[in-house]
Amino acid sequence: MRELSIDQGAGTPAASGARFRSRSGGSLTREKFLLYEMRTVAGLLCDGEDEASIIERAASENLFQYPTTKESRSIAKACSARLAALDSPELVRLAAFGTPSQAVQVNILGMMLLYDVMWHFMVDAIGGRFRMLDYTFTPMNMAAFMTEYQLENPQAADWTDATVKRVKGTLSNCLIQGGYQTKGSDELHSVMLDLEIEREMRAKGLVEELAAFNCF
Repeated sequence: MRELSIDQGAGTPAASGARFRSRSGGSLTREKFLLYEMRTVAGLLCDGEDEASIIERAASENLFQYPTTKESRSIAKACSARLAALDSPELVRLAAFGTPSQAVQVNILGMMLLYDVMWHFMVDAIGGRFRMLDYTFTPMNMAAFMTEYQLENPQAADWTDATVKRVKGTLSNCLIQGGYQTKGSDELHSVMLDLEIEREMRAKGLVEELAAFNCF
């Protein structure tokens, strides 16, 4: 395996161990969970390819089997941004070559670091339930979270009803894809954070984010 270098690139937040959260809720609804795509991009990064060449390969070789080259290029950029936000070659390796559970948890963490609404949802709403030992999360809880988020975040205050609906749907799907909930159920499953991921998160100073994985 070649030495892994994550290209921060123009427009990508600089590594700082802090919260990046540069993408909007609208971006989240377009990009969704992308576990397969994220693992593919992570594998190419681990093989020594840079971000620009991966994006071009995604389009020219249709790596993700999407209908258009524009969509493939956009998704490759989104995956690359999630991986860059991690600022951790070790987490990128786990995303590429780790177990399915490790890849899911790294993907969720990357999304949290990139999308502000995802960070607050996973840390405040889901982590808050875990902290209180309340293992339920209902549509009413989702509505309450979204209302509070819009009140406290000016960039979300002007979201249309349609955008709010899509954001809620995407967040709910992330819970299902991440193993936190089963479709149609209000039960919130406890999760066990992988020890390698926990160790790397603590080393990077990502302590608040541990709450999203029921780790305190």
